[in-house]
Amino acid sequence: MIAYSRATNMGTAPFWTFAIVYQILVLDIITTGSLFWSQRNLNVHREKRKELYSKY
Repeated sequence: MIAYSRATNMGTAPFWTFAIVYQILVLDIITTGSLFWSQRNLNVHREKRKELYSKY
């Protein structure tokens, strides 16, 4: 990571702050997204199961 920032002629401090902020944002998006999707998938799954049970 440090070698990469040196190679791109960026300071180490801005690179690290950017990396931390980026990581936090990505993790936040992933966690909220996964929670949202799991809820949605559960609802869809329930609906599909109801349909299956009503058929038989």
